[in-house]
Amino acid sequence: NAPASDADWDRVAANAVMLAESGLMLMSGPRDLKQPEWTQYASEMVRHARTAAEAAQKRDVDALLAAGDEIYTSCDTCHNKYMPAKVAAPPPG
Repeated sequence: NAPASDADWDRVAANAVMLAESGLMLMSGPRDLKQPEWTQYASEMVRHARTAAEAAQKRDVDALLAAGDEIYTSCDTCHNKYMPAKVAAPPPG
């Protein structure tokens, strides 16, 4: 569902900005695994989260949903490689 009010849109934009900031944190200090794929996934998260924030600021539902799909894909790909619980999980099916 699309955000119903200006306050809802502002909250979505703020959360997207926080997600982008989280991606930047993944590439700094002790969180940085200093592996090319790690940096790539974190950079993708930042880029797509910024796109989501811009879409929310413009009140563009379609662009927001597209950015959300990209965020999900980049996060899920990273989690499948680096998240211990997912790496150790048996394949589905």
